Amino acid sequence: AVHGTQAFVADGYAGLKVVDISDETAPAIVFGEEREATLGAAEDVRVIGEHVYVAHGSAGVAVHALADPSVRTLYDTPTCAKHLAQAGPWLGVADIGGFEVFRIRTDGSLEHAARERGLYRDKPSVSSSLSLRVWHGIANWGEDRVLTADWDSMDAYAVVDPALDDQPDITPSRQRLRFEPAGGAAVVTL
Repeated sequence: AVHGTQAFVADGYAGLKVVDISDETAPAIVFGEEREATLGAAEDVRVIGEHVYVAHGSAGVAVHALADPSVRTLYDTPTCAKHLAQAGPWLGVADIGGFEVFRIRTDGSLEHAARERGLYRDKPSVSSSLSLRVWHGIANWGEDRVLTADWDSMDAYAVVDPALDDQPDITPSRQRLRFEPAGGAAVVTL
């Protein structure tokens, strides 16, 4: 993630790195977490306002102060935070154990808002077998729709006010597109 003359890099088990890119011929690391002190594998990074948000694998999501990246606050997620996406005041986290939504408060801190949980889901087939559901990433987030890229499917979510939500559960036939192991392609309209 680039902010001004700095690039913020999710560097796996080497943690968060901040690189000065003001001289494109000589980028220089100006901040780097010590490997022994990292929280978990830094998988993804976003700069939002005055804060840097890092998906830190099994450690959850870390919020760093943009002015001083060594100052951080950790927010837990159930399994392994892999990917981040922002839409207005919302931060979506593709966590292997589910899809998490946090509200970004005005001070940059996070408040948990919603969760789709469970590594396993019923697979609609003759055998009624279970299939592994792993949330690898957030494919896109625009206006009030979120698309998540999963191990064997793509899910579509609508962002709604909980007070107005009258949908008791997800309807797989209309909101989930499943891909069989052999692969393939499909076009859907949301």
